[in-house]
Amino acid sequence: MSDDMEKTLAEKSYEESIANDFFNMIQEARENGVDLDEGFETTPLSMQNATLRYMFYNKKFLKGTNMPMALKKKMGVSNILTAVEVNGKPVGIFLVCTLSVPLSKVLTEDQVFKSIQTKALHDFKGKVALLMQRGFETDASAPVH
Repeated sequence: MSDDMEKTLAEKSYEESIANDFFNMIQEARENGVDLDEGFETTPLSMQNATLRYMFYNKKFLKGTNMPMALKKKMGVSNILTAVEVNGKPVGIFLVCTLSVPLSKVLTEDQVFKSIQTKALHDFKGKVALLMQRGFETDASAPVH
């Protein structure tokens, strides 16, 4: 198998894995009685000085935030953003999934998988890897993707 083919399979596996994680988080929130269409957040990783946060929100809610207009134009009906925080400050926010239906209508993992924004997801993955290499020291820039 060529290196390019192996890389493509590895990337797809990562996308499938994160889609599975997101779908399971939506299912868990549904089972816990969360109003999915109002949105919710979860923190899959929190350490002494670093936090990873996943945010599940609809377009209407996010349009009311101070997010850059370029990012607002990319949003779907429902959206999943990932945030990386170091010492309580965001160092990266990534629009990694844009769904064409409300969260309450997400019934399959495949719906999530097909809505993954590959570039933003890999930017998020790269940011986490870089910060892990640096021991989660603060990065001066706080990109939004």
